[in-house]
Amino acid sequence: VVASDVFEGVSSLSIAFADSASNPGETAVATLDSSAVTIDLTPPTLPVVSIVSSNEADTARANAGDTITLTIAASEALTLPTVSIAGNSADTITGVGAETPGPSFTEYTATYTVVASEVSEGVSSLSIAFEDSASNPGVTRTSVMDGSAVTIDLTPPTLSAVSIVSSNEADTARANAGD
Repeated sequence: VVASDVFEGVSSLSIAFADSASNPGETAVATLDSSAVTIDLTPPTLPVVSIVSSNEADTARANAGDTITLTIAASEALTLPTVSIAGNSADTITGVGAETPGPSFTEYTATYTVVASEVSEGVSSLSIAFEDSASNPGVTRTSVMDGSAVTIDLTPPTLSAVSIVSSNEADTARANAGD
């Protein structure tokens, strides 16, 4: 297919033929079995990309053992995308919703479970390489579309100072009933 010579949509056909005695056959302009080829020259896009963590205290933060999930929605059905999260290949990539031939889906979820030795602290990176069922590549996506972010934080908190005092008016270093 030469892009400049065709239009998008269902391909037309015209087959003129003759036998060896030069008797012309009837020109075929349709298939006999309902088969069709659709010409698709448009690269897909990802209008929805968001990221969230399974961290119970804050879904915008992740530490070792938390699962980071990317939600992806495309402008058209995609074959299985290649996804990395926090610099690592996604553990799982799952098509969501109705499957179309390919197999292809318009929505995917991708997950990565944080392993401390495999990641760096800071905002999680992401990369999604994708193409549609006609093999038109999309532009590799390296950012979300909705402002979401997950920050990887592996540093345990520390206390810089710990002290205790009593409400005892005579001596705050001592306490008795009622203080």
